Amino acid sequence: MIYSIFFHRFSQAKVKYQFHGWAFSASTPGYTYKKKNYLIIGLAPAVILNTALILLSIFLEGPYDLIAYFVFIIHFSGCIGDFYVTALLLKYPSRTYVEDTGTGMKFYVESKDSQSI
Repeated sequence: MIYSIFFHRFSQAKVKYQFHGWAFSASTPGYTYKKKNYLIIGLAPAVILNTALILLSIFLEGPYDLIAYFVFIIHFSGCIGDFYVTALLLKYPSRTYVEDTGTGMKFYVESKDSQSI
């Protein structure tokens, strides 16, 4: 859901939802995002949910703090793919564009010679 909000924020494109046997995905096939915007889209769930879960584990008492911490651990480990894509994308120049197909990503690097209109 968080991905959907940020996809829509940066594209206004209709978000496509899919289930791939082990994972649920949101994507906008055919639409490309600037590198900076895609980094925000990709890290938004990790930043928002992990921060909220850590805060809950700090401020809740009794068994609830452990439950929040356990959910944090599960969610954080689920973010590994997002962290990997971020590390990979950081190696590309700022003029990189990303298309999220739902089951993968395509990176496009604008040539240095191209001109903006």
